[in-house]
Amino acid sequence: MCFSDGLSRSRPVAKYAGRLWPLADMDEVFATVGKDPKTLPGDLEPADWVRLIHALVESERRHEAEEEDGGDEAGGT
Repeated sequence: MCFSDGLSRSRPVAKYAGRLWPLADMDEVFATVGKDPKTLPGDLEPADWVRLIHALVESERRHEAEEEDGGDEAGGT
C-alpha cells in the first residue's frame, strides 16, 4: 500500500507525505518507525517524525531503484 492509496484521502499527514514520496511503501515505513498509520499524527513524538522522514526517503529510494532496474531489464531483452 502506498501513500497515494485510501489513507491519504483521509489523513492530511499521509496525503502530504504522499506528494513528497509517492513511491514510499506505507506498511514498510510504519513498520520501520513502529507506529500505526491510523493514529497519525497523534502519537508521533518529535523523534518519531525524524524516523518517519528517514524511512519515507529510504523507501522511496528503494522503490525508485527497483523501477529503474526493472525498466533496464525490460528494455534490454
